Amino acid sequence: LDALSTFNIHAQIKGRNDIVVGDTKVSGHAYKYSQRNALHHGTLLRDVDMNTLSAVLNPAKEKLKSKGVESVVSRVTNLASQY
Repeated sequence: LDALSTFNIHAQIKGRNDIVVGDTKVSGHAYKYSQRNALHHGTLLRDVDMNTLSAVLNPAKEKLKSKGVESVVSRVTNLASQY
């Protein structure tokens, strides 16, 4: 949040591991814990083609079900459109 504020982007943490600007998501994170390790990955949407993003973020429902974690659909935006 501090890094984004240096670009005059006023973001906040909201929901489940999301960073939002207004009502739209610009970043998300996921975690996985095992007995010996913790894995983390995150995103930051700077300047993404939204048509391509929509096309690739369409996993099979069976795959999501097998992983035991429900996906949360969110409106997203590019940071480039915020400054």
